[in-house]
Amino acid sequence: MRQHMNIKSITICFVIVLYGLIGCTPMDYYYKDLVELGDRIYVGKLNNIRAYVGYERLKLEWDHPSDPSITKVVVYWNDRSDSVVYLMDKTEDVGAVLIEGLSEEQYVFNAITYDEKGNRSLPTEITARAYGEMFQQTLRNRVIESTSVSSGSVTINWYEEFSETMLHTELRYTDINGNIQEISIPKDSEQTVINDIDMDIPISYRSVFIPEPLALDQFYTEFDQYEIP
Repeated sequence: MRQHMNIKSITICFVIVLYGLIGCTPMDYYYKDLVELGDRIYVGKLNNIRAYVGYERLKLEWDHPSDPSITKVVVYWNDRSDSVVYLMDKTEDVGAVLIEGLSEEQYVFNAITYDEKGNRSLPTEITARAYGEMFQQTLRNRVIESTSVSSGSVTINWYEEFSETMLHTELRYTDINGNIQEISIPKDSEQTVINDIDMDIPISYRSVFIPEPLALDQFYTEFDQYEIP
């Protein structure tokens, strides 16, 4: 019985000592940006990396890590057969690389930081898609449902727009003084009133799209013409 109690007491003491050691360990001990494993040193990796998509191109942007030893960032893709180098600018809080000449497909990028001795970080991975003609061919102009004329003004009624990638529609018309005017029509607006239009000259309009919320480039449909009846 005494032996059992001694074992129990030793166990309790061990647990207390273990918690004490954990409590005395600095929080960043387990999350150091600079980690030494054997003979290899890993420098701080990139965090909060984001991709801005565009027409056959992408921009990758990130917040600079706190590790002061970093001298450059190398971004790899296509199984590391392609890469681009960013030299660290320590006066800036944000870094970025623009990658152009991409095919219209999805890519996996790996960003690795390096110090002046060639030590590197663990990779930071991000997946992003470049857009091009295939996406362009899916775009359709907004559709006019009807128009009406009253007291020298024109009212344009639009069909409801359900596209998630449309931003707005650009409409051009000639005013009564012969000048070309352009207005932007939000996609959730279903009626447009123009008061100073020359009704003898057709209007033209096109719709503007972005493939994703974080986009470098806008995509446009061709202009359609519409004659005021």
